[in-house]
Amino acid sequence: MTTRSHHDNVEKQFGSQASAYLTSAVHASGRDLQRLAERLADFPQAKVLDMGCGAGHASFTAAGQVAEVTAYDLSSQMLEVVATAAKEKGFSNIVTQQGYAETLPFADASFDVVISRYSAHHWHDVGQALREVKRVLKPGGVIIVMDVMSPVIRYVMSGCRRWKPCATPRMCVIIPAASG
Repeated sequence: MTTRSHHDNVEKQFGSQASAYLTSAVHASGRDLQRLAERLADFPQAKVLDMGCGAGHASFTAAGQVAEVTAYDLSSQMLEVVATAAKEKGFSNIVTQQGYAETLPFADASFDVVISRYSAHHWHDVGQALREVKRVLKPGGVIIVMDVMSPVIRYVMSGCRRWKPCATPRMCVIIPAASG
């Protein structure tokens, strides 16, 4: 599938349902968002990138803890929902930007933290997206990935010590554990 057709599929699948994702109880709450808030509390001055922000629930959680959030998504309709909801929720520290996970339009070392919730499994090229994350993270920066996992995948991930349990299994395979 070409990048363009991937973009078209994303707009078709998610764009028309953007408002539904905002109001979905499954997407709007969860232990993962609570854990995200707890983790981000350690970074009150951070500049955060939310990759594949969808309807913005992780962005809203982050905005309550950090200095600045860039909500980044391929779907323009999702970003419209995020911008409107951020304004309604009183978050002035969220900006939106559209683009591909595989070609981030940000300078090197732009972000202290990169987060992604239920998005990585939709990326066209996970390996390239992760290389971009590495590029835009400041030295010592943190990536937090929350994605779907089955008990079998959780067992496989237990051998991948470099990544937190919420990382996707493909990332464990693509990025080798740190040596030493």
